[in-house]
Amino acid sequence: MREPLRPSELRALRLAATGVTQDRVAQDLGLSVQTVKNQLAYAYQRLGARNLVEAMNMMGWVNTGESMSWTAAPPQWWVRL
Repeated sequence: MREPLRPSELRALRLAATGVTQDRVAQDLGLSVQTVKNQLAYAYQRLGARNLVEAMNMMGWVNTGESMSWTAAPPQWWVRL
């Protein structure tokens, strides 16, 4: 059973999915690079994904290079409030 993502994990995952580096994700979120790496690792674990591409597929995200969009309605379990 999948665990819901925490808001901080979701923010890091969304930025990483746009194709920016982990350094840039850390800068944009005001976090250390290690914290971003940890958040992404936890997000992958919660989703049952091995990497960013699998996580994006599980979330129903498509990165068109200009923006991210949904291929379908987002899963209901995707974030813990």
